[in-house]
Amino acid sequence: MRLCSRHHEELHRENWPLALQLAVKVLNDPAYYDRRLVLELRGEAESFVTPRDVASELFDLRRLVPGGRDASAMDDPEGSRGCGTD
Repeated sequence: MRLCSRHHEELHRENWPLALQLAVKVLNDPAYYDRRLVLELRGEAESFVTPRDVASELFDLRRLVPGGRDASAMDDPEGSRGCGTD
């Protein structure tokens, strides 16, 4: 997530898990969502955060935001859009 340094520090102080950060990314900027690239840049294994982990966070976000954006298309965040390579 692209944030100013103050908000970046708050994000880590609040201990947002990476799966939640990716869920927020896919909701707000789906054209540039790429879980595999994020994991690669962080030096993490692809299994560190799975598409299922992100989908679970998306489900939780939809429950918490009344009248929020319909994210039903994001149930499988990597679905047929083909993010990354299979």
